[in-house]
Amino acid sequence: MKIFRILAVASVALLLSCNKQTQDLPRLRLNTTVVTADISGGDKTLSVSASGAWTAEFEEEVDWVSLSSGRQGEGNGEIVLHFEPNSGDFRFVYLKVSLSGTDLYKMVSVNQEAVSGSPIVRLTPVQDYFPAAGGAFELGYFSNKAPQDLRVELEPEVDWVTDIYIGTDRLSFKLSENVAEVRRSVVLTLYHQDASGVRFIDKCTLTQKPKAVIVEGSTSAGHESYGTDSDGVAWI
Repeated sequence: MKIFRILAVASVALLLSCNKQTQDLPRLRLNTTVVTADISGGDKTLSVSASGAWTAEFEEEVDWVSLSSGRQGEGNGEIVLHFEPNSGDFRFVYLKVSLSGTDLYKMVSVNQEAVSGSPIVRLTPVQDYFPAAGGAFELGYFSNKAPQDLRVELEPEVDWVTDIYIGTDRLSFKLSENVAEVRRSVVLTLYHQDASGVRFIDKCTLTQKPKAVIVEGSTSAGHESYGTDSDGVAWI
């Protein structure tokens, strides 16, 4: 009985230790990575969840959007973006939100619709490489066209990218597990085609890491020092 008690206490201590380590990990989350204002301007709010102090700043100087609050904060908070009215073309800038004292940051695509002009389609990829295990993923996007007016193409056509869905500002999809020892890639095109057949597009490359490679008794998950791409080109 005494041994069981000791084991129970040890298990609880281990669980508490794991929970504490998880809580101590740096954390930075945003409720969205795409903010879009209409031509009338006004305010848009972005929610921040962080494990410490954070700052927000635009990647370049612009005069049509500003941070009315939330240039910096601690823990959970909000960033309020104020947009001036737009009487001209589509406008775009990146907002960078950084966790102080770490290399963690999030990029937000900040957009304002145009008064008139061509359809706009812009993808904002959140990562370049996807894990070999696969899973469900999302890409942010902006368009002045409704989701039902947008289409997706893959080149080449592959069977490992499935369940593609175009939401309001997110394009979701699933990747199957990559069981090969080489990475694989596909070009995803998001586009709108007008009545005359002209396409307005943006593209990004989805690259999935290879499965773990066993080298001299050790496992290297997705180690890019081994193998060749599917097109036969060696890579390091």
